[in-house]
Formats: sequence, C-alpha cells, structure tokens
Amino acid sequence: MNTPQNLSQKNSQRIHHQLVAILFVGFLTACSNSKTNPILTNQPSNMIVLSSDKLLAQCGRSSDTNFTLNTAIARDSAGALAPDWIKIKTAALSQTNLTAGNVIKFFKWRANGATSELDQTPLTFYTYTYSNSQTTSAALTQLATSQINQTTGLYVQLNDNAGVFQVIKAVVYDSTGKVVSQINTLIPVFYAKPTDYQLNADGTPRVALLQQLHPLAATNVTGWSEDQFTQTFNGFCF
Repeated sequence: MNTPQNLSQKNSQRIHHQLVAILFVGFLTACSNSKTNPILTNQPSNMIVLSSDKLLAQCGRSSDTNFTLNTAIARDSAGALAPDWIKIKTAALSQTNLTAGNVIKFFKWRANGATSELDQTPLTFYTYTYSNSQTTSAALTQLATSQINQTTGLYVQLNDNAGVFQVIKAVVYDSTGKVVSQINTLIPVFYAKPTDYQLNADGTPRVALLQQLHPLAATNVTGWSEDQFTQTFNGFCF
C-alpha cells in the first residue's frame, strides 16, 4: 500500500506492498475547481464519466454542530491525480468530540438505488503536516481526537479500485466503543453546481440522500456566476 508520492505517473497501475516505515509524500495543493477532461468518479453502481462541460468541485465541506470536515482531491509529487486517495481536514471539532479517550475513524459508503451500502472496514490513513506535506505517522485506522489540530491533515486511502463509493463517513467513538458523533461528506470530484449534481451523467435523477450532501444543497445559488462557484469551492481547499 503506497501514499501518492510513491505512485508512478501511470496512476492506473496500483502497487501493493507492506509499509515498513513512515512514508514521505509530496502532494500538490488541490485548489483548482474548473471544467476539465472527463473524469471517472463515483456513481451509484458503476463508474460513469462526468461531463467535461460542467464545473467540477475538487474540494468539499460538510459541517454540523460537532464537525467541520473539508475534503480535497490528492495528487502525487508529479502533479498527476491519485484517484485512490483524498485529503481530509478536520477544520473544527466540538468539545464533545474532543473528550479524552475519543477516537476518530473513517468509512466509505455508496448509494445503490434508493439504499445505502456501508463498507464496515475502517479506511487506512496517514497524518501529515500542512506546512510541508510530509507524513507524520505510519498507517492508521483510528486516531485520538486529542491529536487532531490545525497543523495536521490526513491522507486517506479509499481502497476503491472500482470507483463506486461516493461518500466518506467520519465517526467519533468514546473509550467504550460507543458512537459519539458522525458526519458524511462527498468524495471529490463532483459537480460544483447543485442543479448539475441533481442528475447523473446519463440524465437519470441522482438519489436524494446524495443530493442532500452537496455542500451547497441548502444554499440559494440563484443568479450565481461560475466565478462564485469556483471561489466558494476553492475556499474549501487546503
């Protein structure tokens, strides 16, 4: 298993081997939300090409009373997209989440028709320092919430070769294993405009539970220019 710097520029070739030391990575900042070539990304049951003539969000955010969670695409040190990885920033955690003994884990799930399917295997991730993009941990599947701060981000491996999962679930547990809080956030890339996100690339309606997770689902964007969408999503990047 490799962090993105260890992936070659041919991202379709996945390399699998056991980590024996902390790996050093060199991500480029994912702060460009724009029209681009068609991208294969997560859809309900199989991989579908996003339309290249629509604005794409490469970063996202979800927030509630216990979390503010930002996500961003990951690139390797050569600038190539690392599709099996995303970056996560826990921009804010409540005091409830920060109680001593609490840990955070990440899971992925997808909508399959009108139902949701959760992969119950916790995702593997690494901590890293924002200032130099260097990893500061070995592979983890959980982290004490007390170790999360404004200088540390996470590189998360999706382990989704088929590209069918659309959502990351962050879950905080107490020392007994009881769920304290949880939040769902879309995996980038996705359509930046909520009206575009209402439909799959084939024109069929996207399921409501995914539409509701769009970062602008509750925002009145009537009359917004394309620059406003771009600026908004760039503000989620890190």
